[in-house]
This record gives sequence, C-alpha cells and structure tokens, in this order.
Amino acid sequence: MSSKVGNRRCMHTTAIGKVLLAALPEKEMLRLLRLKGLPRLTQYTMVSKIALLAELDNVRRQGYAIDNQENELDGRCIGAPVIGPDGRVAAALSISGPVFRMDLGRTRALAPKLKQACTAISAAARR
Repeated sequence: MSSKVGNRRCMHTTAIGKVLLAALPEKEMLRLLRLKGLPRLTQYTMVSKIALLAELDNVRRQGYAIDNQENELDGRCIGAPVIGPDGRVAAALSISGPVFRMDLGRTRALAPKLKQACTAISAAARR
C-alpha cells in the first residue's frame, strides 16, 4: 500500500471518502458524483450509483466505512467520522493495511476502537 500527504483519491473508492460523502447533504453528494463519476480502479470498485448509494446508507447507519480493495488491490481500510464543534463531519480517520493482516473480521473488530478514537477527538474539538 502506498500513500503520502497530499495524494488525492476517488471518494467512492476509499473509506474516508465514503465517510465524507455519506455526511454531505444529498444534493451536494449527487453533484459530486455527477462531476467526478465512478471510475473503476480495481475489480472491486463500486461503479454503480445504486450500489454506492446503498453503501453510503450503510455507512451512515453503522458509523464507519470499509474500502474492501476498491482503491488498491490487496489493501483494506476502515474509516470513521470526526465531528466538528458545529455537529457536522469535519474530518475522518482511517486504519489501513494489507488484506492478509486485515481480513474482514479483523477490520470490523477494529471499528469500535476507531469510532471511540474519533469520538474522543470530536469531544476535544467541542471544548
């Protein structure tokens, strides 16, 4: 896996991107999807708007998103929102790793810990 500060990724292929998309007002989210499209980066990338919208509903419900090799083969990522002082999603944190270290069970097991860290950061931002 490779990443560096300043790199840009497709919003629909990353856990952080999905978290941020799920937090947007529907009109803005749909505008971004029309503008950027849904390019396929791997065979696992969601390129159907219907599938992505269902995934974003799931993200809102569970409070985290998973990139299951959608951005990079053999890479898996989980992301959760950080809430700003105004009550809106201000940022997101993620945990990434190779699939041989982060099977889906481990990825889902990390979700409560990641959400807890995001909650702590969110609370600190309100102080």
